[in-house]
Amino acid sequence: SSNKILFLGIAYARGNEFLRSSQQDDISGHRLYGGIVIWQEGDAVEILKNRLHTKHYGDDFHNYTMIWQRDKLTLLVDDEIYGEIYDGLPFFNEKCFIIFGVTVGGFLNFDDSILLDDVKPYKNKQPRAAVSFWENRDTWVSTWTNNSAMIVDFVRVYAD
Repeated sequence: SSNKILFLGIAYARGNEFLRSSQQDDISGHRLYGGIVIWQEGDAVEILKNRLHTKHYGDDFHNYTMIWQRDKLTLLVDDEIYGEIYDGLPFFNEKCFIIFGVTVGGFLNFDDSILLDDVKPYKNKQPRAAVSFWENRDTWVSTWTNNSAMIVDFVRVYAD
């Protein structure tokens, strides 16, 4: 049996309005990501495409589409292609998950290697990272509003 787990990310964006990487790249909610994450033996391999937009992706409804073909994966937002993936396709015969979620941290979305030291109140390898995150809530709670939510209007899955 295989020890690989495949996640297909149709789309995700961080909720932060002004988040920058340690190289000062915009990795806020203005940047949309999608693609493949392969978990194997405790490590993640990400094959992602992204698109930077002038507006925050959380400010309005969008139509996110993934077209899964034998030789490529096509990612679209509002009927515009923002990425095509040709790598990682041999993993498509593995069990696959489609996930909906809102993250407030995490090892992939907020990796220590891409963030400045003062951006989050924990380190990924810290044994009690979630506790540290909660104990330092005064540093981030003001960024959450009543609009901090994911709203899904509908989901369609087709197969040919």
